[in-house]
Amino acid sequence: MDVTARSGQLMSAYSGSTVAPLLGWLLGVAIASGLALYLLLGVVLPALDRVRDRAVDRLRQKPISMVSRLALAVLDPHDEVEPLILLGVPLVAVVVSFGNLAKAVAAGTGLAKADAAISAALQDLRSGPADAVMVFLTGFGDWPVITLTTTAFVLWMWHVQGWRLGLGVAIVMGLSTALASALKAGFAIPRPSEIYQGVQAFSFPSGHTTSSFTLFGLLAWLAWYGAGTRSRTAHVFVFSAIAGTIAASRLYLGAHWPSDVAGGALLGAGLVLLFALTNRRVRLKPSAQGLALVVGVFVLFGATYSLTEMSASMMRYAPPAGQMRGDNIPTALP
Repeated sequence: MDVTARSGQLMSAYSGSTVAPLLGWLLGVAIASGLALYLLLGVVLPALDRVRDRAVDRLRQKPISMVSRLALAVLDPHDEVEPLILLGVPLVAVVVSFGNLAKAVAAGTGLAKADAAISAALQDLRSGPADAVMVFLTGFGDWPVITLTTTAFVLWMWHVQGWRLGLGVAIVMGLSTALASALKAGFAIPRPSEIYQGVQAFSFPSGHTTSSFTLFGLLAWLAWYGAGTRSRTAHVFVFSAIAGTIAASRLYLGAHWPSDVAGGALLGAGLVLLFALTNRRVRLKPSAQGLALVVGVFVLFGATYSLTEMSASMMRYAPPAGQMRGDNIPTALP
């Protein structure tokens, strides 16, 4: 079956009534992912800035004391210190959250039951047409697509923004893959279903989610500091939605437990925050063309790859006959 035929098969999936609940859930995940980051960057942080400004004004009107000086140092830091706070505090929060999640995954008690319950509920949404849609979407997170997109990203960064940033992007993306694989081997949590061999047979954290959150987190960083003020929020929303959609496809297809996806998202976010913290003094050149180039490579190659691999991927992710994927409950580490 050629790419055109596979495309027709995929498009026909959208006409099936069984796809409607799945598409509604998927759309909700994508919108929630983008909206969460939009609210953080566009509403929460500006509101906190206004509260901070009022507090600083009040402190400056009071007599100087040791307490007021300490408060001003925290609320109105020097330009060098402010990025450390704005990026360092979220990074610490992500690290702590990932550590707590990893501890719960290793314990394999209440979290394992929650994972199994959510996975079983998602399997009830499965149908042939919906599977075709989700297999197509999850292909965008496969390593050939991520690798080629990353290569385009690195080359553009190297050429336009400088070799240090290009090398930094390459290192962070390499770390995302290496850390995810090392953690899989270390935790050795079985997947909901046996679809891979070797270290990839293990589940925590999700490699697709880790790499997509890292890649699109880096693109969001580039958009936030290198795109125009009017478009940067929209870019961040779209990139968050793409990463969230890939993560959601892993859950639907029974390739991962919910905790795997959460772990991958936290790991990817942590790497992006670390990259942003390391490059806090960088002044980026206009980046609209670079963003368009990288996204274009991702969309065009991702769609071609997913359609080409559709038949093999449908077989790989097909649920075993008469068996729910949620029955394979992860156990505690020995």
